[in-house]
Amino acid sequence: MPLETNTYRLLARCYRELGDMDKARESIETALKFKPYYPKINYEAALIFLKEGDKEKAREHLLRALETWKNADADFEPKTLAKEKLEAIELS
Repeated sequence: MPLETNTYRLLARCYRELGDMDKARESIETALKFKPYYPKINYEAALIFLKEGDKEKAREHLLRALETWKNADADFEPKTLAKEKLEAIELS
């Protein structure tokens, strides 16, 4: 693996924020290939799919992240953000 998995996640976030969704998806898919259940990678994947309008894939990745974070403290910010995104999808 040429780059650390977290580097692919960070690249995906940068590409997402720049609006280059093809490169964002490519980077996050590489990260997921190496760590498919890592919650931060799944959360970023969800944000990418939400930006692309694919609520079902976003939901899938949010659920995977939340499963990993299920025993985290209630005020753990990444868990809270993921729950909020999931609730927004389910209400829309």
